[in-house]
Amino acid sequence: MKELTLEIKPLEGFGGLKFGATKQEVIEYLGEPNEEETFEDEETGNVLICHFWDKATSAFFDNPNAPLLNNLETDNPQATLFGKTVFAMKEAEIKAMMEENGYTELDEEMMEGEEFENEKRVSYDDAMMDFFFEDDVLTAVNWGVFFDEE
Repeated sequence: MKELTLEIKPLEGFGGLKFGATKQEVIEYLGEPNEEETFEDEETGNVLICHFWDKATSAFFDNPNAPLLNNLETDNPQATLFGKTVFAMKEAEIKAMMEENGYTELDEEMMEGEEFENEKRVSYDDAMMDFFFEDDVLTAVNWGVFFDEE
């Protein structure tokens, strides 16, 4: 297993792990997944998710038959973004940091449904990142890339 670096890199990856990596390359970086699941997404078809509970991170692959990493999600309290421990920051601080780093396409939504209570999603389309907050406390970061069909 390679040395784990918990640096969130918008549109690029997670530490030394790059989007477009094979499932085997992800395993070499994060270790064996604790759990795997496949679900059908209306837009992209089948999605394979590898959960690395001990790293508080999940890796998403659009095509389970030829899996390439296209999305990550973490709630690891040690994760950094632009050199700062992101889970130690409040919503306003994260918004200011994103703007300082050139990401301005902001969208906000209060999550609705029985499973959500005071949960908010703050998305940056230009960074392909979603931040999830519960009562101004960051609970998860999700980021990824789109691959050209070719």
